[in-house]
Amino acid sequence: MIGYRWGYWGYPTPPWIYPSSPVNLYGQPFNTYREGTCATYSALDLRLLDDEELRENIITSLYDDLHIPRLDKEKITVEVQNKVARLSGSVRYRQSKIGAYLNALQVPGVIDVCNEIKLLT
Repeated sequence: MIGYRWGYWGYPTPPWIYPSSPVNLYGQPFNTYREGTCATYSALDLRLLDDEELRENIITSLYDDLHIPRLDKEKITVEVQNKVARLSGSVRYRQSKIGAYLNALQVPGVIDVCNEIKLLT
């Protein structure tokens, strides 16, 4: 639903979102977003995640992808420096190389991905 927010279309504002309350149910990250210090949720992700957390999230997304064979997943190395992911290693299938790149690119907080994965022939 585009444009939906509490207070629109006659919905009452819930008591936990009053601007005067110091703490709400969503905690500090939501307050930071709502108060305008971060323009978007992706900007908030950039502030909250460090490189090691991004690396763990990329590895998790790789292992969750069912289209990449297990043997190829084990041969992919992930390094993250300044929010830029670097994928290296050697895989058997082109779909593994492309899938690893797309998975890393879709992790929130990753700015860019350098895909240095080689194809075994």
